Amino acid sequence: MKLKDIMEKIESHSEFKEWRKSHKGCYLAHAFMMMDKANENMWQIGFYNPKEDKITSFILEGDNLKISPELNIFKKPGAKVEKLDVRKVKIGSVEAIEKAEEVMAKDYPKANPIKMFFIIQNIPKEGHVFNITFVTQDFKTVNIRISSEDGKILKHSVESLLQIKK
Repeated sequence: MKLKDIMEKIESHSEFKEWRKSHKGCYLAHAFMMMDKANENMWQIGFYNPKEDKITSFILEGDNLKISPELNIFKKPGAKVEKLDVRKVKIGSVEAIEKAEEVMAKDYPKANPIKMFFIIQNIPKEGHVFNITFVTQDFKTVNIRISSEDGKILKHSVESLLQIKK
């Protein structure tokens, strides 16, 4: 499903309309999906509140909408949360995942993914991207960034989950 369709569903809900009345300065920041059986067809859509530096998540499962309480966000101090412009997300999640799987097969053929999730976001210097992460059986993550505007592979990397960063 395309982000545009997800947003139309969310914005048509009375709960969202009511929330929006008292949160006019908040803006769309991300769309997240965990690709496993337990979270099938569940989208988490985040709206950023720049005044409070917090995020409210809307969880859309089928036609049901739940609103999570406003929470602090995980980001580097001073980092800006960019607006996600739905018009710049031109490819769908299925196409993005297919492209990521092609990268996995070509560049990481020995990786055995056990989990996969993605977030659609606007990253400074990269633009609007599908930020897709595969967690592998050998405790590594393969991260693949794909332009949401044209489907171009922007970059990909692998990192050990056991690595301690200094």
